[in-house]
Amino acid sequence: MSERDPSARIRRFALLALAALAVASAGAWALSAWWGRGRPPAERTGFEPPSQAELDAAARAERDLARVETRGLERSSVLAPEEARADGSGERVRRFQGFGVSVESVPAGARVVVNGADLGETPLVAGVSCAPGERVEVRVAKPGWREARHPTTCRADALVELHVELVR
Repeated sequence: MSERDPSARIRRFALLALAALAVASAGAWALSAWWGRGRPPAERTGFEPPSQAELDAAARAERDLARVETRGLERSSVLAPEEARADGSGERVRRFQGFGVSVESVPAGARVVVNGADLGETPLVAGVSCAPGERVEVRVAKPGWREARHPTTCRADALVELHVELVR
């Protein structure tokens, strides 16, 4: 579940609430059984077992939650890791959803700028918004080191791996 997805936060809250209810209910039963030993049920401390309507409502809520959680999985796809291979351009490429770059540098901690957008520091794996066939300019820079530029071409569902050695 993603921290930024509001529905994931709601699901987590609902699960925690159900867990707290279950623990409280189990604790109440145990306390009621211990405290009310020997007394008729009407004279016990007031803890009552959940009614059939409450049990049915909890079961419906659990089914609804399971249905919501699996709904996103119907549209998901999984890409298994595989070895990078050299393509026709000589670049090392892996399968990816969309287009992305994987950049490692010596020394590490260099800034990566792709088509003018600062993506962060190396080592880095990031998706890039572009159309297949479009030119993509990858720049790697670190203060005190000469900037490295690597032009590449946007590809459908590919991750281009770049290893850059900066020089002083």
